[in-house]
Amino acid sequence: MNLRQFAILCSTLTFFGHSLSAADAGKVRLFVLSGQSNMQGVAPDAAFTPAVKQVFPNDDVVVVHYAEGGTPIRRWWQGWTGPHDVSAAGADQAPGDLYVTLMTKVQTALAGRTPDTVVLVWMQGERDAKSGLSAFYEQALKGLIQAVRDDLKQPDAAVVIGRLSDHQKGNEHWDAVRAIQEKVATQDPRGAWVDTDDLNGEKNDLHCTKDGFVELGRRFAAKSVELLARPNPTAIIPAEFKRTGWNAMARQQFMHPPVLTYSRLAGAANYRCRVSWIDAHGAAQTKHLESALPEFDLAKMWQDMRPATGVGKDGLPAHDSFQVSAEAVDSGGKPLASVVSACQWEAPFNGPYRPAKCAYGESAAKTVACLLQKNLTGEGGSFPVLMNAAYIRLLTSYLRVYPQGELAGMALQQAKQYGQDLLKTSTPADWVYAHMPMSHLPNYHLPSGHQTHMFQVGRGAMAGMAYLDLYAATQDKVWLDAALRIAATLKKNQLPDGRWPFRVEPRTGTILEDYTSDQAEAILLFDKLVRNHGQEDLHESLDKAVRWMLENPCVTFQWQQQWDDLGTFKPYENLEHYDTALFIEYLLRHATPQNAYEALVGKLARYIEDHFVEWQPCEDQITPGVREQYVCYPVIDWHCAHYIRVCMAFHAKTNAELWLQKARALADTLTVIQHPSGFYPTWMKHKPSKDAPGELKDINYADLWPNCSSYSAEILLRLGEHLKATAAK
Repeated sequence: MNLRQFAILCSTLTFFGHSLSAADAGKVRLFVLSGQSNMQGVAPDAAFTPAVKQVFPNDDVVVVHYAEGGTPIRRWWQGWTGPHDVSAAGADQAPGDLYVTLMTKVQTALAGRTPDTVVLVWMQGERDAKSGLSAFYEQALKGLIQAVRDDLKQPDAAVVIGRLSDHQKGNEHWDAVRAIQEKVATQDPRGAWVDTDDLNGEKNDLHCTKDGFVELGRRFAAKSVELLARPNPTAIIPAEFKRTGWNAMARQQFMHPPVLTYSRLAGAANYRCRVSWIDAHGAAQTKHLESALPEFDLAKMWQDMRPATGVGKDGLPAHDSFQVSAEAVDSGGKPLASVVSACQWEAPFNGPYRPAKCAYGESAAKTVACLLQKNLTGEGGSFPVLMNAAYIRLLTSYLRVYPQGELAGMALQQAKQYGQDLLKTSTPADWVYAHMPMSHLPNYHLPSGHQTHMFQVGRGAMAGMAYLDLYAATQDKVWLDAALRIAATLKKNQLPDGRWPFRVEPRTGTILEDYTSDQAEAILLFDKLVRNHGQEDLHESLDKAVRWMLENPCVTFQWQQQWDDLGTFKPYENLEHYDTALFIEYLLRHATPQNAYEALVGKLARYIEDHFVEWQPCEDQITPGVREQYVCYPVIDWHCAHYIRVCMAFHAKTNAELWLQKARALADTLTVIQHPSGFYPTWMKHKPSKDAPGELKDINYADLWPNCSSYSAEILLRLGEHLKATAAK
């Protein structure tokens, strides 16, 4: 867009918008220009700021310009948990470290003022494309946009995205990032994108030319002003009608909601729900529900449409997509508002799957040998408890199964050293959270901005469980005492309602981040100390924690705030299942006909399978497999192992063969994809062929997390023990 075009735009806005500057005089208008090197080259004062001030001469225009060359979006979005390019600028920094700096600069520039309008102008993606991380880019870009809107309390903030130039057009990942930028900008009602293909010179350089940067500033300004002139889409809705409830923010990848609820709408006399799909014969099918209340029980509908065979009465394949439309109508049947949700069937368990490549114990022993050879003692990384506890559990499990194994001596030695590594980082006795191994390195930056002396409470219980494993392997009371000290600290700091906060400042006990459903690790620690070590003084605290779980996440399904590298999310924004699975294990162990725990664990397992378990081929994910969490949605070996643990617990309680089949299906896949050196791929991806999507090709062995391999091997050892015990019955 040239100067003449921009002038025409300004006059058009004045004519149709009653002159933005006159009608909205005195407003604070914030423009945030951010990204990597091509945004660095934009000098706001050269074109952007003058152009914006031309349209808003009577307003307080605030322009914040902060960009860093060569940076992936991982450094701008705090929710990033996917792989990253270790050669990228700031690869050792926590996700979102630059975002924290950006928000600090924004608040400094605002100087206490509240912006009336916000525009995020984003020019980035080159690094992610060059690093081959396009598969993670859409999720991160959407997450960044939402973070800006949330943190600035501007849900209608506009976003202008500079699409990557044609520098590497034809490259798979470059083209993918370009397409994602267009898609996100186009689908966002407050979004738009800017073309940069003609700004990088005749040689199609990576960066814009000198004149190109000036023109880019003009285009960003023009598109920003254009977005601000658009009617706010939420402002023209007469009343709000939206999804509510525990699954309101579900991503719908394979959603099987038992009930859908919506907000009540003023003037509505009735509510309708319509499920639509295309059956196997290409014919459109529809089912209808009506209710006087804005809620619809869909359980019977799913049962009618999808029997156990996985194919519905109307020929609907179990893994096909469908759409749910809900509308509020007045007394005359006239629609007042509607909400449409795109959904996809979750594929049912339908074994047998690929056979195991070797015995589970043999596979696990390879991982043990790999871990012993690498000898990661003293290298707990950014998350000492998460890492060292996993190594301890694997090595002590190996000692339990193979006490005379050829690796037993070295396994015992390194297991004790990992324990010593945890003890050495423990907090002083006079701190509020005393005797706790530090969950994070002191210099680790959390997305929330918390850094020094930050402690994730659930990780203390994880360390306590590892200490008990060491005590079982060595009978050295130092480990039992360490676990008891952790339990005493947890008991002392338990909140009145029975839970513990997510993260605290351990010296003072100040709560830094409050809500977490991750109470199950402490519950398992207390339960084990009561059952196996006679610590009856923990019974009251244990009962309070269990009661809180039963009355809260088991009812609300707000299973979130668990992982070490993420901050706090809005309710249901980032559901996960690690603690769900651990609590299932506890409930099954204590289920009786009187407490109805068995009925509850079935619902919890259904939640996990509907949201996270893939039983059938799914794009480039290796299946059967289990996904991690909403903001990091790939299939990951750790979570396959974790659901094997759930399946073993169900089989031990119910003796139902289906649970053992599920456990073996996941375990068999782990043995098949295990690398010859002994580790399992963390990110379970491959490059499937169109003709044989289930055939494994080019397995991804990059960006390995050793704690994940360790946990997978531990669970394979435990499954081997379980099968042996089952056969002996």
